Amino acid sequence: MKKTTSVLCVIAALSGCATPATPEMFGPAPTSDAARLLIDHYLRSTLIDPDSLAQFNLLEPPRMCTIGVFANAKHYWCVPFEYNAKNRFGGYVGRQLNTAMIQHGQIVDMGTGYY
Repeated sequence: MKKTTSVLCVIAALSGCATPATPEMFGPAPTSDAARLLIDHYLRSTLIDPDSLAQFNLLEPPRMCTIGVFANAKHYWCVPFEYNAKNRFGGYVGRQLNTAMIQHGQIVDMGTGYY
């Protein structure tokens, strides 16, 4: 019982150390149109065949998200999207689900899947 109480006290103490995320940490929220332009530019600069970008859709508007915990926490505007493009063999690979992580109006990371 004492061990459980000790663990709960440590968890409660550490949870107060986390700084709440504020928009100043990662810039103002991008509009859906601005996010669409950022992601489109990013994809066209990284795809093997930039002209093959097809079926590009934002799945929801930008929202605040935090990845990591405590001192390792990073705050972003997360924008989940899907797209289809050709691979090295010239065939379309099917819809890919990704999430763009935006800070201060720039894509700083791209995650596979939905965050």
